[in-house]
Amino acid sequence: MPDNAFLRIAFAFALVAHGPAIAGGPDAIFADGFDPAPIVAPSGTWTWVPFPETRCGNNSATGLGINPSPSGGTRVVVFLDEGGGCWDATTCIALQTATNYNSGYGQAKFANDAASFLAAGFFDRTRVSNPFRDDSFVFLPYCSGDVFAGNNPSINYAGNIRSHLGYANVGAYLERIVPTFRGASRVILAGSSAGGFGATFNWSRTQAAFGNVRVDVIDDSGTFMPPAIVPVTTTAQQARFNNWNLAATIPADCATCADGLDNIYAYNAQRFPNQRGALLSFRNDTTLSAFYQITTTQFAQGLDIVRAQHFDPFVTRRYFVLAGSGHVLFGNPATVGATGTTLEQFLTQMLNDDPNWVNVAP
Repeated sequence: MPDNAFLRIAFAFALVAHGPAIAGGPDAIFADGFDPAPIVAPSGTWTWVPFPETRCGNNSATGLGINPSPSGGTRVVVFLDEGGGCWDATTCIALQTATNYNSGYGQAKFANDAASFLAAGFFDRTRVSNPFRDDSFVFLPYCSGDVFAGNNPSINYAGNIRSHLGYANVGAYLERIVPTFRGASRVILAGSSAGGFGATFNWSRTQAAFGNVRVDVIDDSGTFMPPAIVPVTTTAQQARFNNWNLAATIPADCATCADGLDNIYAYNAQRFPNQRGALLSFRNDTTLSAFYQITTTQFAQGLDIVRAQHFDPFVTRRYFVLAGSGHVLFGNPATVGATGTTLEQFLTQMLNDDPNWVNVAP
């Protein structure tokens, strides 16, 4: 699933509909007395669940895929899909740089993903070394064009009425994911490219929704560039902020996020010092550098700044950086990084709270 990526935007934070206490105690996220029914689906296989209240860019409804653990595992992986981004008539309508934005995403497309991407890599339960093999999986498709960060119900792009409701969609999903997994021992919020940004955007609200159940994040190839490399005042950045209505989704208590969206990393690290967060990236990411309209060398410089300022100071934040050019890593567990460490070994250490979990980078 190619991703022309996007970037820099503010962050999806705010707590959708309050914020629950999952393991015992009053249910705060549904404080209005309405608890949506848990999702019931057979274990060990993928099931498509329509969500009539969600919206793709063309205003058609979408849904999610779910694959409960067949072995009784209590950990839950919520994966946000990739798919580019768009923010004006040129990118959204003429070039169509965001996957599924104009066509929508329903059961037929999910069936294709379930038979390919969701049957391999870290979703493959048959591989004994897979650290996620006993987990329950939830797949959030991407069709809003806004890296799961937007909250704009209507915008006119050259006569085409569209929306950017990725952030609102995540809120609708959480209202049913949370009661579905009330016995969860831990949640891994992961995503690739647009979904990697989305995982970072939605970390705070997802942790709030699951209450005292720990939520960790794996951000695959969703690196926010610092303003020294990509100024926040660029035309594209301003268009994303305005057309996605990011003012409504930026963390209200992140005083520095508007000055540089890369500051969300340090914000999350300070807010959640006991949760683990991982950033996966190629050193010269070709897709993100094209999105930012910078060279791959400049991208590498920005990545170095992010690593030094937002990851190195925190013992619960680590990165897996692969030398060379490319984009997205999550689908390839056997990828070998520096010192011979594979991505699978790196993430296994993360999940096991291994004290020897260290950065892997050239």
